[in-house]
Amino acid sequence: MIVGGLTWTTLIGAAAVDSINPCTLAILLMLLTTLILAENKNKILGVGIVFSLAIYISYFLMGLGLYSAVQMAGNLHIFYYFVIGIAILVGLLSIKDYFNYQPGVLAVEIPMKWRSTLKSLIGRVTSIPGAAVIGFFCSLFLIPCSSGPYLVILGLLAKTSTRLVAMPLLLFYNFIFILPMLIMTLLVYFGTTSVEQISAWREKYIKLIHLVSGVIMLALASLLVYAICAGWV
Repeated sequence: MIVGGLTWTTLIGAAAVDSINPCTLAILLMLLTTLILAENKNKILGVGIVFSLAIYISYFLMGLGLYSAVQMAGNLHIFYYFVIGIAILVGLLSIKDYFNYQPGVLAVEIPMKWRSTLKSLIGRVTSIPGAAVIGFFCSLFLIPCSSGPYLVILGLLAKTSTRLVAMPLLLFYNFIFILPMLIMTLLVYFGTTSVEQISAWREKYIKLIHLVSGVIMLALASLLVYAICAGWV
């Protein structure tokens, strides 16, 4: 156990679920497709890494800011109940997508009305500085569908850890979060796989990803309920 009910298994599991959510994979596929179609394959490595790092920094800062805000709040239990509600809702919607998957219809994915905007933004990535800027903006689009696990971890950390303890844990969480982005970038750059193969894999296992994510989200909600009952938070 790290602190107050949070174990390494919980931390890594939450980050892993966050990292393979359909939103994150979709955004990276858009980026890699744009670079290949623009015949900028030589830029895939630099742009993919910088794009991922921009999301890493942005997510870390947002998490640290929320962690600080929650710590300063007078009644932390209100936040915990809110997080539990979000986790249960996201979990149930994800499980629903396994049995009745309808993209954009009550799905834990990027809303359809945002996708054209995202494609337009990502289509402008032609340089490494541009990848950093677009990575930051894309992180804002990721919040609605990928913040569930992050909120649970922040909830467990808010009362039971100091900033000195929380910061390296959040840095580690976010490294796990961007790891699939880095791996896919390297695989496509070195020709081990292609965007088409990754996209086909995503389409093949999208429902299973939703199911696993949903089950883990409900487990995280249960853990937070147990933590409250046990007096850990």
